[in-house]
Amino acid sequence: MARSSEEVAPQQLVVTVLNAISGDLLADLSCNPRDTADRIKHLLSLHSGQPGPWQLLAGGQVFTAADSLQDALAGADDNEIRAIRMANRHVLTACGDCKARLWDVETRECLRVFDGHACSLDGVSFSPDGRFMVSASRDHTAKIWSCETGACFQTLLGHLDEVRAAIFSPDGQRVITASGPADRSAKIWNVASGQVIQTLKGHGDEIMDVDFSPDERLCITASYDFTAKLWTCRSGVCMKTLLGHENGLLSAAFSPEGHHAVTTSYDTTARIWELATGSCLCILQGHTDTVFHASFDPLGVHVVTASGDRSARYWNCDTGHCISVMQGHADNVTSASISLGGSEVITASQDGTVKIWSVAAYECHTTLAKHPGCVTSAKFSPLYLEG
Repeated sequence: MARSSEEVAPQQLVVTVLNAISGDLLADLSCNPRDTADRIKHLLSLHSGQPGPWQLLAGGQVFTAADSLQDALAGADDNEIRAIRMANRHVLTACGDCKARLWDVETRECLRVFDGHACSLDGVSFSPDGRFMVSASRDHTAKIWSCETGACFQTLLGHLDEVRAAIFSPDGQRVITASGPADRSAKIWNVASGQVIQTLKGHGDEIMDVDFSPDERLCITASYDFTAKLWTCRSGVCMKTLLGHENGLLSAAFSPEGHHAVTTSYDTTARIWELATGSCLCILQGHTDTVFHASFDPLGVHVVTASGDRSARYWNCDTGHCISVMQGHADNVTSASISLGGSEVITASQDGTVKIWSVAAYECHTTLAKHPGCVTSAKFSPLYLEG
């Protein structure tokens, strides 16, 4: 609990700053109510002995440069701020030219090209520590690479069709992949050995996307058969089938706490599900074409969607209200994700570009150099350091 403002000079507040990841105390700061986010970040670096850059959260919302401390704490129950210390600003992209790329956001330079697949890529994902990445390709394989060297150290062989998606488990020890119509399965792999641990079968058509639950006990799959399925990772048993979409599904993702999921479909909607009951809580309606992808923000309060109507939309999960429409791409928006700090959205498009948007301003502030083909996926690197 933060100390009372009566303990310090008038017009001062003592603000408790906690690590947003671990909950550990970083600093107690004596601040002026009119202090800006930049001022708080400067004081935090001085008092904690840890250099920035920092991302600040107050009352569950991003503390932006436009807010004063007083404004930021208006919706909070006490004088607490949570902080994430940002690491290198890297972005990973997957392209139709069979290659993945690692980018420096600040310089907009391509740092590394991952070349080794024989067909176009449908997905990429960082490991939780950002040291490795996994790529999913239409050449029937997934590959695991070192982000530091660009070397491929594991090729995952076993699918009979295109690999549509691949993602690391939260502990980084496993990878789950999804495959096409000749296969109709998802597979869980051991990263170190490259061996299959579990095969999930039960869908009536190809599986387009997969995700691990935060506690790693469950996984979710999205299929062209109009359904998503919830599975136990250990036994490979299907626990629930989520029914409601009116066309094939293209993506599925767990919420940060693991109690909800978001799915997207050719039916132009995204749906929020309560996983304990398998019931649909909310239908996100507003796109005028296929919704290719969706993901939650770090607090599970908002969702961002990517659509064939050339836009991304930012939604309130509880109300289903569309807060913002992000327009600027010249072709289908194939993926959209929110940064760990919650302040930015990254979008990929068939127009060959990747754009980074400010959540506060709903404006694009960075466009990465045009790729030599369709960009099918773009992901932020893990941006926090707990130390």
